[in-house]
Amino acid sequence: MLYNKILEGHKSQDIKVFEQILHDDFLYIWDDRVEDRKQWLAETPKMWAESFQLQNQTLIMENEELLVTEHSHQEDGFRDIIVRIIKKGKIFKQYVKRCPL
Repeated sequence: MLYNKILEGHKSQDIKVFEQILHDDFLYIWDDRVEDRKQWLAETPKMWAESFQLQNQTLIMENEELLVTEHSHQEDGFRDIIVRIIKKGKIFKQYVKRCPL
């Protein structure tokens, strides 16, 4: 399922994994920041270069229409709740909400 592919992509730091699972019309939305597929694919390797790690990664739910996860950022005391809308088996929209731990 998509959750395992996301984990695989981050662990291997292989952007090609994400190229396969993002819908052509993908949008990333975090507060007032919005990125399209091309922008997100360009920005994600920069995050890996900054020693990004998914800490306390938890799968909340996954089905054919929705994928919800959370992970924490111990270094800054926050956790992210991530809701992904699935369309035709690919991630169509990804909403991120950052909350204090």
